[in-house]
Amino acid sequence: MLKRLIPLLLAGAMLAACGSAEPTKSSTLQFFAMDTYMTLTVYGEGCDEAAAAARDEIYRLEEILSKTEETSDISRLNRGEALESLSPDGQEAVEEALARRQETGGAYDPTLYDLVELWGIGTDHARVPAEEEIAEALSRRERYDLGGIGKGFATDKVVQLLRGLGVESANLSLGGNVYVMGSNPEDGDPWRVGLKDPEDEQQIVGYLDLEDQSVVTSGDYERYFEENGRRYHHIFDPQTGWPADQGLESVTIISADSSMADCYSTALFVMGLEEGLAFCEGREDFGAIFITSDREVFVTENLRDQFVLTAEDRGYHYG
Repeated sequence: MLKRLIPLLLAGAMLAACGSAEPTKSSTLQFFAMDTYMTLTVYGEGCDEAAAAARDEIYRLEEILSKTEETSDISRLNRGEALESLSPDGQEAVEEALARRQETGGAYDPTLYDLVELWGIGTDHARVPAEEEIAEALSRRERYDLGGIGKGFATDKVVQLLRGLGVESANLSLGGNVYVMGSNPEDGDPWRVGLKDPEDEQQIVGYLDLEDQSVVTSGDYERYFEENGRRYHHIFDPQTGWPADQGLESVTIISADSSMADCYSTALFVMGLEEGLAFCEGREDFGAIFITSDREVFVTENLRDQFVLTAEDRGYHYG
């Protein structure tokens, strides 16, 4: 059977081709939240209500985690309110973000609010700041920006909600965060998820067949601006205050824990290939795929039997 791909980071998740005369009932919702486009597809009885509940849960969490909404938990925290005064979900998200910062040696840092605002990447006032401005922003790490964990945190909460509603099969695309729940209801096979080519968003580099896993990619092609012929992307090295420049184009994390995958994809991109691979050694709770600017693809040992490289004709090869 020819399978169609769920392309990571592309709008919309595609169901595998099927010859069944009575396809499984499904409900798909597409909407904008957390500063990105999202697509939720839920299968089975009660799918309409479940998909709507999942969407509403994302809206609810956005109101908690937004750094721009004045009444959000994060805005209140940034104005000096105590962590203990936040909602349970707000506290949990911040505490996990701080734990991930410690785990990654600061390669992921949720307190770069001032630095992110200074660069303005993704806005109409993006610019290259002076070194003095960058140093000053790095000295003020008192305000939170959960952009590197928020969608992953929301994904985990949505999956928990859907399981509580009895949903067994779904595919969720929260911007760059994809979660495939259960198996394909039409044939019982795992979902096939394609990894986007960093140099051509209409192509994939390869794919994996997965069940109950999150796939999160961080790449230098997602949000950026160009000045004097140089690209400046949105993934900052917390040590230098500049966009991370380690010769990587993307890092993809596969894990059942979407919050962890979200943070680790950023952290390993900042670490670079050698340090990132060392971080992965001995870990069974996640796997990683690194794509370098030389089109080399490095896959951690626990994913080598799952990942299929399909872009050799475009110069991609295993490292």
